[in-house]
Amino acid sequence: MVNTLVTHDELLRAAATAALEGKLVGFVSHRETLNGFAVKAVADLIGIENCARITNSVSRRSIETVSGGRIHFLHASMTGGRGLSVELLCLQGANHFSEDVMSSLIWTTTAHSAPILETEEP
Repeated sequence: MVNTLVTHDELLRAAATAALEGKLVGFVSHRETLNGFAVKAVADLIGIENCARITNSVSRRSIETVSGGRIHFLHASMTGGRGLSVELLCLQGANHFSEDVMSSLIWTTTAHSAPILETEEP
């Protein structure tokens, strides 16, 4: 699977669009605090009228859309995506992920041959 490098705005927009299409999205950041900002940014792109539920606590972050889509916001760890099968994997700050983390996240995409989008951060 080839990862596609995109801008941060493109990553957020892709996650929002996929969720509005009813897809399951995994959104992974190398720092948990970045997920909090991402939840708000993606929810703004989706529009409150299209959100069925927004969960934004430190231990659990997700957005469910009225069309049945869902975005799980995960911290980059070896167990972050365990048991999750996604149709789009968004990696924020992927240049900070270890090889072990990348290997564990790839398994979340195999059931759907899901595309992987990533951004890099300094």
